[in-house]
Amino acid sequence: MTARSASHWQSGFWTLCWLVVALWPGSRVWAAAASAGTAAPSAPALRVEADTRHVSLQGHLSTWVDDGADMPLPLVRQQTFRPMAGFENAGFTPAAHWFRAEITRAPEAPARWLLVLGEPYLDQIDVWAERSDGSLQHARFGDHGRVAERAVASRQYVWELDLTDAKPLTVWVRVTSNSMLTLTASVWSPQAMLGSETRASVQWGLLLGVMLVVMLLFGGLGVLLKDAVLVAYAAFVGTQGLRHLVISGHAQFLLDPATPWLSDVLQGLSSLGPVLTGTVWAIYLLNMRVNFPRMFRFYMLVSGATAVALCFVSTPLYRLFAPVLLQLGGVVSLLSVVLIAVLWWRQRRLELLLLCLGALTTVVVALLQILTLAGGIDGGWFGTGAYQLGTVLHMGFMSVALGMRLLQNQREKAQVAQQAALAQERHAEQRRFIAVLSHEFRNPLASIDRAANLLQVKLTGLTQADSTRLNGIRDSVRRLGTLVDGFLVAEAADDHRLHPLLKVQSVRDVLNQVAEAQGSELKRRLRVDVTPAELSFPLDARLIGIAIGNLLGNALRYSGDMGLVSVSAKLDGGDLCLTVADQGPGLSTEDLAHLGTAYHRAGSSVGKQGTGLGYFFSRSIVEAHGGTLQASNRPGRGLMVCLRLPCGGGTHADGKADKA
Repeated sequence: MTARSASHWQSGFWTLCWLVVALWPGSRVWAAAASAGTAAPSAPALRVEADTRHVSLQGHLSTWVDDGADMPLPLVRQQTFRPMAGFENAGFTPAAHWFRAEITRAPEAPARWLLVLGEPYLDQIDVWAERSDGSLQHARFGDHGRVAERAVASRQYVWELDLTDAKPLTVWVRVTSNSMLTLTASVWSPQAMLGSETRASVQWGLLLGVMLVVMLLFGGLGVLLKDAVLVAYAAFVGTQGLRHLVISGHAQFLLDPATPWLSDVLQGLSSLGPVLTGTVWAIYLLNMRVNFPRMFRFYMLVSGATAVALCFVSTPLYRLFAPVLLQLGGVVSLLSVVLIAVLWWRQRRLELLLLCLGALTTVVVALLQILTLAGGIDGGWFGTGAYQLGTVLHMGFMSVALGMRLLQNQREKAQVAQQAALAQERHAEQRRFIAVLSHEFRNPLASIDRAANLLQVKLTGLTQADSTRLNGIRDSVRRLGTLVDGFLVAEAADDHRLHPLLKVQSVRDVLNQVAEAQGSELKRRLRVDVTPAELSFPLDARLIGIAIGNLLGNALRYSGDMGLVSVSAKLDGGDLCLTVADQGPGLSTEDLAHLGTAYHRAGSSVGKQGTGLGYFFSRSIVEAHGGTLQASNRPGRGLMVCLRLPCGGGTHADGKADKA
């Protein structure tokens, strides 16, 4: 009889798997207990020949279940055992399972043989050999015992059989386990056993060595590059390596723990560890919080429950929650395959296809293991060779895929670094341009403004057209001056050098100065409302004047030749709220979303002067004061911009607000 432990099938399509177990014709998982005590023919005796090297006890075992796990051998011998035709799995059960087999040899066959029992992670195995004269030999195995106390120091449970009698030797086996209760049993010649163990040790050694290299490689790269995906996969490979150590028997043989609970901890970690690390790895790999937010909550639930359950792996509670969590782990494995396939279909990237194949390999191997438990396929070779091969294929697919992902990430980081360097270069050029703007433009603009003003004062009898031209010259000079000031403010804000000099100011005076700066023609279209009229507030009058001026310029430009623009001020919970409202066409939802982006102009700005920088400059000034700037469409027609300044939001260069 051959079966596999819970640590073998933590991943896979569990609902389908258990359905296969239930319906498979050769399966008698639940029939074992139901048929106890029912008359049944005995299983045929196993006969070893002279040329026999290895033969399984499959088809030669009979079974009976002791639900109380307290019946001694003399009473057990009186029970009716049921022959076992195929592979069977007892699942998680506190009961003791008894097995009986008769072994005989051909006259020319040697008398010395080895009985090999498994699986190596079973808690306790008691074996009795009953000769024809009724004498008994007894031995005890299991991972709750010391390796040094075994009859043969091996990773498996090996007992020497003496078949000198002509009559069959009856073997009784009693098995109990805190994890899944399964058993393998076979008879070997000593020479064949030695050769098999040598080959198995080489295979397991190579596999575990490769897993160690993969774990250290991806773990080291993950820590070095601060890549959670690589670190999580290294942890997954590490728990899978522990799983292989346990199912092969090397963990018990190498560590030889002196206390039973430590063996239970190793078994529990090897079963639930891959569930936890595999789930966490899938969360990072698929970026589930962004790509699959609903699945993210389910994955977090599974990982959290598994992490809590790991605290109880050495207690009797393990057999209660382990089946549920292992089935959830199987669901997670299958879901991960589907989700990776979805991402591949969206992006058509080769590494995603390889990741999907690697995850699918794990699910297929798990399904084959369940079919082995159900008796559907021969588990003689699959129990070792196919399981090892599936692990190697999985790591091969995953290593290539993660390597491609790593290269892609490095290329993207290089591109980001290149873009950052270009951005720094552009920023340096912008600073040089602003320096030129500040030093080379201000003096000529001031000279032009003075000259125009002087002409207006000294020349008498100017025609209306000439006066309008001079006013236009001065308005253009003011716009260019405001643009230069805006560039200087934005550049200082970007470098965190913009420190508003707060001083308690009359809000009405500040707004009136801004209105005067718009010119006599535009001033007539402005309405200023301050509540209360004597409202004062600590602010930087020059900077706030620039910000309000930009907003008023935009509002006047888009309100038509006769449209009115209102600017109001009031206190709201200690904050100063300044509102500029126009009668223009307003903005679309898309334009509102991009408002404040440098050089962005709305669709309604076609045919109108502007640079797309006014709102950007104003926002920089307001944020330097610690405030906010928000725009929204007015009910009916127009745009409303709300500027909110907190009391004491800005600071002096020395860090203190001026309350004078």
